[in-house]
Amino acid sequence: MIKLNFHLGIDVNNSMEQKHPIPKVTIGMPVYNGERHIREALNSLLAQSFKDFELIISDNASTDSTGSICREYTHRDERIRYVRQSENRGIVANFQFVLDEARGEYFMWAAHDDVWDARWIETLLTTTEACPCLAYGFVQSIDRNGRAMNHPANKRKFEFSGNRFIRRCKYFIAPDFGGKANPIYGLMPLQQLKDIGISSLYVNNNGRDMIFLYGLLNSMEIRHGGNVFLYKRILCESAAGEIAAKSNSSSRIVSALKNVLGWSMLTEYVKRSTIPESLCLVLCYPFCVSRSIVYKIRRLMML
Repeated sequence: MIKLNFHLGIDVNNSMEQKHPIPKVTIGMPVYNGERHIREALNSLLAQSFKDFELIISDNASTDSTGSICREYTHRDERIRYVRQSENRGIVANFQFVLDEARGEYFMWAAHDDVWDARWIETLLTTTEACPCLAYGFVQSIDRNGRAMNHPANKRKFEFSGNRFIRRCKYFIAPDFGGKANPIYGLMPLQQLKDIGISSLYVNNNGRDMIFLYGLLNSMEIRHGGNVFLYKRILCESAAGEIAAKSNSSSRIVSALKNVLGWSMLTEYVKRSTIPESLCLVLCYPFCVSRSIVYKIRRLMML
């Protein structure tokens, strides 16, 4: 009977707490077919100077060797918990799963192909403990082989603080191409994140991570946490360049214009805004679009 109760989940939490005390930080890693880079990511996280964390890996029914690699690491370090989903749940559902399973006081998502400075958690934790917020450091873009890449987001300070109206308007005005979606991988209070929820990530839009962060700014600030780096791997840059190079310049420019002139992102922002905020967004929108157009054209001309 005791075994049956455990299987049904009646005493799972008590058993978990006895075996693994509640950690200060939970790291949630959603993954699908990550065999090429996940070892490097796991080594980077396990080398953190701050040790009081749990790492929950949710495998979205990978078809490569991701599972065997993760199981290997669970034998090395008891802080890792690996869960393989019976079917591919989709990206956002996998993000939701690791969040639901988190037990720490603070939480961060971790991409399976990124790399972190050894003091990443230790440094950001100081900031988010002092003032409940999402804390983030610097980002350096790397390619599939780990080589540094030029990118507008590199070494940019992501700071959206102040009162609610100011920080949300500042976030909207910040250029998309400047990497303002990156702080989604920052460190933040778990309970506040659960209260906010991640329903906005289900929006059918390429900018849903930015929509999520705009919503999060309704409840907390995003603050620069210190001189530590997340090395963000960009896997599609080369492929995008090859595809773009095959088309002529005029068609590439037209495609870019259609992209930056789309109203879908503005609509999603407005849905989540007060009337004064919406007015601010609409007034700033032409400036944001013109800046994006100039940047997109310059980038396409360089390919």
